[in-house]
Amino acid sequence: MALAKPQAECLSETVLREFLDGSRTTVASREVEDHIETCTSCEQSLKRLLDEYQPLLTTRITLGEQPESSETVPTIQRYQCLELIDKGGFGLVWKMMDLHFNRLVAVKVMKMRDSAHGELKRRFFAEAQICSQLSHPNIVPVHDMGELPDGRGYYAMKLVKGERLDAECAATDASLLQRLQIFENICHAVAFAHEKGVVHRDLKPGNIMVGQHGEVQVMDWGLAKVTDSDAGLSPNSNAADASVRETSRQDSDQTSRGAIGTLAYMAPEQAFDGSEATTRSDVYSLGVILFEMLSSERFRDVAAVDQMEDKIANGVVDESKLRCLKNVDDRLRDIVKSCVQPAPSQRPGDAAEVLERITKFRRTIEQEANDQKIENERQRTILAESKKKRRLWIALAAVLSLGLIGTGVAAYQANVARRDADVARQQAVDSAMENERLADNRNDVIDFLTTNVFGKADPGQEPDRQIGFREVLDLATADARSMELDPEVKSKILIELGKVYFNLDEFTVSLDLFSQAEQITSQSLDRIHPLHMTALDQKGMVLLYMENFEEAEGVLKQALELQKKVLGPDHEDTIHSLAKLGDLYSNWGKQDKAIPITKEVLSRRTKIFGPKYRFTLVSMNGLALLYDQVGRDEEAVALLREAYRIAIEVEGPENIFTLTYANNLALALIDVDKLDEAEKVAEDVLSIRRRLLGEDHSSVFATRHTLARVWFGQFRYGECLAECESMLTDFPAESVRRSVVIFLKAKCHGQLDQSSEARKFAKQSRAALIQQLGEDNRFQAEIDAFLQELDEPVRAASSDTSK
Repeated sequence: MALAKPQAECLSETVLREFLDGSRTTVASREVEDHIETCTSCEQSLKRLLDEYQPLLTTRITLGEQPESSETVPTIQRYQCLELIDKGGFGLVWKMMDLHFNRLVAVKVMKMRDSAHGELKRRFFAEAQICSQLSHPNIVPVHDMGELPDGRGYYAMKLVKGERLDAECAATDASLLQRLQIFENICHAVAFAHEKGVVHRDLKPGNIMVGQHGEVQVMDWGLAKVTDSDAGLSPNSNAADASVRETSRQDSDQTSRGAIGTLAYMAPEQAFDGSEATTRSDVYSLGVILFEMLSSERFRDVAAVDQMEDKIANGVVDESKLRCLKNVDDRLRDIVKSCVQPAPSQRPGDAAEVLERITKFRRTIEQEANDQKIENERQRTILAESKKKRRLWIALAAVLSLGLIGTGVAAYQANVARRDADVARQQAVDSAMENERLADNRNDVIDFLTTNVFGKADPGQEPDRQIGFREVLDLATADARSMELDPEVKSKILIELGKVYFNLDEFTVSLDLFSQAEQITSQSLDRIHPLHMTALDQKGMVLLYMENFEEAEGVLKQALELQKKVLGPDHEDTIHSLAKLGDLYSNWGKQDKAIPITKEVLSRRTKIFGPKYRFTLVSMNGLALLYDQVGRDEEAVALLREAYRIAIEVEGPENIFTLTYANNLALALIDVDKLDEAEKVAEDVLSIRRRLLGEDHSSVFATRHTLARVWFGQFRYGECLAECESMLTDFPAESVRRSVVIFLKAKCHGQLDQSSEARKFAKQSRAALIQQLGEDNRFQAEIDAFLQELDEPVRAASSDTSK
């Protein structure tokens, strides 16, 4: 409410009390409302009286809630009033329960001050009758109508749950096809009305509801005009009476020439020259709505209407606005342009024509997308046939994925859209042009595989030469490094080859390939391009596996910050990178940093993807290991039991993840002295892993270590020592796990009273772990305590000798 200086003659307290208790007439109440809108003093007095009159106002809207302080809550026999949900030019809309049918409905009730105005009441009921006779899925149905004892009219209609079109488009990243489907449904409703001889005259996003499941309802027919009383509406309807005067509405703009409707969406003939609105006027509004759905820009600046009037009146289309659609498909842009022509004769005749054109366009791009999908499948089939002919190389081909890497191109385009409003709506994922570009890139990757991988492996090229898998891989990698390719294609190939080397534990070559891809994407593409983020993420992972923790930390943090910016904190790829950072700190021995990160990852994955999501279980496992490392053993066991139980249900008992959780559960059971259960679980895991992976796999090494720890806890020191020596022979490469096995070997020697051997291996383990994890690692305290314990008898003996 706009405040003004107190007027010279304020209303008496008696008048204000009569206004509050409803004893004044409707006309007198309206005079009070008009007065307090311009009188600060009376408004304050009225607010003061509200507290005193609160017990008497249980059926009224308080001044602080609604400007219409004289409006009472309607009481209708078959309806239970629940809450006020909207205000319109012709009345207030309430949510009510229909007691006859036990359903929620929206009930529109005339404003008290308009109920005595005969023409307004006729117009109000005309809106209800128009809606009731326009029986269409996209037009809100009217169930009931009537009049309250105080003279206010009302009608009940379907309660639409959802958002207005402008809010829906702003709140979601709807694809182009989804937006077109919504617009088609709008056109269906308006075309049906046009067929029945009804012109809406106030089409705008605020009058269109999009339901929770994408259903569309065209609302608010209060300004609708019946152009043909024989067009299918009831001849007795007031709506069919051409003499019904049009009345302005408080929520609509009105030009100086008296135009009725909303100026931002109004056709020129409505806004400027005073001509009667026709179906072509609604077509203009549809064009403006489509423009805004595609660009999220306002088509018309109402504040500058005076500068626009001459231009529009002279038949000039505002080309500066249409340039916002420069990257929209030409066919779609032409539809918008044809609808917003200033001259009605140059527009489509009615909504049915717009519907036909928009449906044809949507079907065309769907067909183009389907054709592209078929072509992609054809290319995959060609590649599959190539694989069958060269079965020796199928493992490599499976790793060299032809799909988009890591974070999606759609997310990259969404970020570009946020940075540049003019390009925003032009980067739709469903764009046929974008599909074609991506298909070209995929074909380039396929050509590389066919020529530089499978071609080199083809015995037909050199029949007398037997070429090995690694040689093919090295040759293909050399070609990839040296070839002049599109930066996007080249970086993709380098990343995929890097993954192959990583899976072969060739970390140095893998790191070099990811680093080269990072450099290419940074210089030639964009730092927020999905390939750049993928290259960083993969590089950080390799550094983590190489136990170069400090450098890995910097790279993973850089990738994580980019993903948060581009994708948001709750995107799956962002959460994956955050999880890697937690793994880094865990392996680095920095549990104080690892635990809160891993808890956050587990919380997000559980909330967004559910407890049965594969990586939710991974996070459970990771957090349990961290709890185990800091002595929270019971919590670790509980988490691992749950992860193991869900994994068996979801993944199966022999899945690689299920076996990991089982192995870690066995370790946790050791810490709570449940050694018999731990031994059984470890033996089962070891048997399956040996059968599936082979004796020399690192996972087999991990489970053998777990079983050796069980034997140590069961005082079977000789068996434990023998297993440790066997593992060290079978796995000679330096690693953190090998260093831990050396310490277990030292502990066995200690229990067998072989102190010198125990001390030697403990020191060897300590030095290796400091080199691998740093001075402040999670094993340091235990090893130092063990060495101190070994030195106690020596010091005691020395003391006895000196005495």
